[in-house]
Amino acid sequence: MPLAPPSTLVLAANNFMPFKLQEQQPSSARLVEVTGERLAVREGARAAQSAFDEQVLEPAIEGLLQDDLWPAWQQELDAYDTPADEMAAVLREYALWAAEVAERRRERALQV
Repeated sequence: MPLAPPSTLVLAANNFMPFKLQEQQPSSARLVEVTGERLAVREGARAAQSAFDEQVLEPAIEGLLQDDLWPAWQQELDAYDTPADEMAAVLREYALWAAEVAERRRERALQV
């Protein structure tokens, strides 16, 4: 699979893992009360985040999408053909990986 130009990589609306807290330290419980269990945009900052997205981020991305690299990438993508057996192997490996991730999450949930 051809890789998209990295200049357009944008991370947005990310979900972060919970903070690793020291159970034996009382300050950890207080920290969770103040910050929450994970890094997140607070309600009061959502309007500012939306304004930034609309006024700064989206126009910047639009400009990056006009780059001359994209037509070449599209040609590579159009020419790329994955044999069915290779795609089946990738999908099998992904299913195994996803099952492992789900199991680790279940185990972590039981430990909490």
